[in-house]
Amino acid sequence: MEKPIDFDDVADIYDYYVETEIDIPFYLEEYMNQKGNVLELMCGTGRVSIPLIKQGVSLTCVDYSAKMLERFRDKLVKNKLQARLVEADICNMDLGSRFENIFIPFHSFMELIGEQKQVAALKRIHAHLTNNGVFLCTLHNPAQRTRLVSGEKVLRGEFHLPNDQILVLYSEETIDPVHSLIRGTQHYTINNKNGEKLLDRQIGIAFSLVEKEKFEYLADRAGFKVQKLYGDYYRGSFDSEKSPFMIYYLEKS
Repeated sequence: MEKPIDFDDVADIYDYYVETEIDIPFYLEEYMNQKGNVLELMCGTGRVSIPLIKQGVSLTCVDYSAKMLERFRDKLVKNKLQARLVEADICNMDLGSRFENIFIPFHSFMELIGEQKQVAALKRIHAHLTNNGVFLCTLHNPAQRTRLVSGEKVLRGEFHLPNDQILVLYSEETIDPVHSLIRGTQHYTINNKNGEKLLDRQIGIAFSLVEKEKFEYLADRAGFKVQKLYGDYYRGSFDSEKSPFMIYYLEKS
């Protein structure tokens, strides 16, 4: 079975190289005025969660990676914030309650490899959603995402760490059209100010290319219907060739 990136292997450096805030205003607009508890799945270290919690959103946050949740927990303590953190696989989670609002940020659904896992996750999400609730799921638009794949080693960025250290990230990706996957490696090095190498780590990655028609088929199998679909975080209409993302609002059929 193909495996996505193991986030336990990058939890110690993740927040240094994932700096984007492109989706934060979108989620704040969605959930700032929600009175009930919101369920965030595949939450990672809380990149999206912390800004929401700071604005008073009550969150239950689920992730399979104990080390990512440990980083998240440290942030909560540092900022004197509270949230319910749950270590669980969304394909078989049972949280014992239902939620009016559930979301998967940062296109993380694509880290579920294979139709069996994807349907299992959607069915568990369906079971945790209230009858009038909304599940918000974000995905890359494969037509746009595949254009970023060159098959060559590409510099993704240089990031400043404490103590004058520099994290350098390279990645290399290839497309597997038969299995609708992007596979690759991410190569991390950390050097001190004298240029001495302190860390050299290479990690395999894989994620699904889920086409619009395929996702809607999977959602239907799990008991969902499409309420809305946007193509970006400004709520623009979805264009199959031009939109960077697919942002789905799903409700129970």
